[in-house]
Amino acid sequence: MTDAVLTRKLASIVAVDVAGYSAQAERDELATVAAIAALRQRIEACAASHGGRVFNSAGDGFMLEFPTASSALEAGAALVEDELALRIGVHVGEVSVIDNGDLLGHGVNIAARLQQMAQPRGVVASEDV
Repeated sequence: MTDAVLTRKLASIVAVDVAGYSAQAERDELATVAAIAALRQRIEACAASHGGRVFNSAGDGFMLEFPTASSALEAGAALVEDELALRIGVHVGEVSVIDNGDLLGHGVNIAARLQQMAQPRGVVASEDV
């Protein structure tokens, strides 16, 4: 990676996670895993319908990229209506694109920190958005 030339770009980033995921998984792991798999399909469809994509995920967390702040906010507003209680952070900033299409950098970190501040079924957007 040290010899690779990273592409930089401006992107609108949406960070999503499921509030109370760990407690749900402790109560019924199989049902929770199935719910997250179904959620991923809903998130991918929502992202695509707003011109975006899922660029990374881990467990109950998803990172989405959109070409505009308005499309990121529209997707965030649609996702908080999901049957699962989601917490969403939205930020627009510069990011680096690595070879596999993943995005890294301060812009991604800010979206993730905003998501942690969100209430269940809530969206927190940065001032830049």
